[in-house]
Amino acid sequence: MDVGGFSGSPSDELFVRWFQMATFLPLFRVHSSKGSRPREPWHFPRHLEILRKYLRVRYSLIDHIMTLFYITRDTGLPIVRPVSMEFPGEEVLDDVAFMLGDSILVVPVLQPGQRYRYTKLPGKGHWYSFWNGERVSGIVEERISIQDIPVYVREGSIIPVRDGGRGSACMCTPSRWQRAAFTWTMTR
Repeated sequence: MDVGGFSGSPSDELFVRWFQMATFLPLFRVHSSKGSRPREPWHFPRHLEILRKYLRVRYSLIDHIMTLFYITRDTGLPIVRPVSMEFPGEEVLDDVAFMLGDSILVVPVLQPGQRYRYTKLPGKGHWYSFWNGERVSGIVEERISIQDIPVYVREGSIIPVRDGGRGSACMCTPSRWQRAAFTWTMTR
């Protein structure tokens, strides 16, 4: 995805929201055509820390995204999926939400100045906030700022993440969303 679009000049808020959403997509690049506002993060100095946060999240999920590419190769299932694909027959209240694989639900913020977001979490089980580990289910109301995009992890998921160059995983157990601090290496 061309974050911020390839041509034109998005507002700062639109660029940040686009950057946040693209963090959870398989293709993520920031560039633009000649004559358009540059898309590199340093051209958005008021929001640079937010963009850095999401770039770190993106790199922490690289192993998970690469695993999803392998799953796509072997099964034909798309990396990014409509919620209805994972939860067929269930009423979907939010047509912009999408799944990254079968474990991560991303709910983009599309309205300028939006401060609240209501999300109907699919399925009968629980979900966990990607950001703070809070266990949630049903309809969730979140207060959001320009720094936030609602993201949830499905209970029972194991998501490989990178943390400071070390391998670890996030596990969604019935009682909490936890970071398991282990390192995988070929030798001990």
